[in-house]
Amino acid sequence: MDAAIQQRVDTWLTGNYDEAVKTAIRQQQTENPDELADAFYRNLEFGTGGLRGLMGIGWSAYQLSRATSATWQWAGKGEKSSALLGSTGSFFFLTVIEGMDGYSEKWGWSWADMAANGSGVLLFASQQLAWKEQRIQFKFSVAQQRYTQDLAQRANELFGASPPERLLKDYNGQTYWLSINPKSFMPGSRLPGWLNIAFGYGATGMWGGFANTAFDHGGNVTFNRIDILRQRQWYLSPDLDFTRIKTSHKGVKTALLLLNCVKFPAPALEWSGRRLRTKWVQ
Repeated sequence: MDAAIQQRVDTWLTGNYDEAVKTAIRQQQTENPDELADAFYRNLEFGTGGLRGLMGIGWSAYQLSRATSATWQWAGKGEKSSALLGSTGSFFFLTVIEGMDGYSEKWGWSWADMAANGSGVLLFASQQLAWKEQRIQFKFSVAQQRYTQDLAQRANELFGASPPERLLKDYNGQTYWLSINPKSFMPGSRLPGWLNIAFGYGATGMWGGFANTAFDHGGNVTFNRIDILRQRQWYLSPDLDFTRIKTSHKGVKTALLLLNCVKFPAPALEWSGRRLRTKWVQ
């Protein structure tokens, strides 16, 4: 086993974790060393407070800046003024939200969250000021996950029981995308203006903020599924830029603007767990 992986395993075996968790790790060391290496080849701490969470914050900041800028432009402000007012207002609004999180035991203040807020706002503002259009868009997609009976109770506790709650809270089904419009960078090409290439990020196997274990207030194990691998997922997929579909109808333009928050379902290449896979729809 790689030295870095072994060090992570030893950290769990010598750390302040329940003995049942340690016993399960030792059992995997003996019976399934390859699976154990897959489980520990990356740091496990990328759950609700990790990269996937930061992507969600950045997406919210980008979309809020885009929406408020469009609102200012509708109200009669110029293109540059609208971009500045929308971006600045969005950043300060999200800073207030982050400040309120600082008084929450569950969430707390995070400079990483603030950086994600700023990155989302900057992604919108820099393009609007430089190009007067969004050539690189921050998008979102989600697919409802179906879990086996042994995971149903844990899923209800973490993600809620209703479909709307699951779609919003279940990180295992969410993917965030940077969707790039090649035609805008190569105006002389024969590529259709609405065609984008999207690079996505998601994660799977997440049944807790930092590990697939849970404890009650007495330190007793209430959930232990370290056998489920926590993995990052990277995607490459075609996409559509709905705002580049030509129409003179204002209502349709607004609908296409809103629809551009999400990625169009399409085939994709997925890289996860050191393997390349093909997905028919992502």
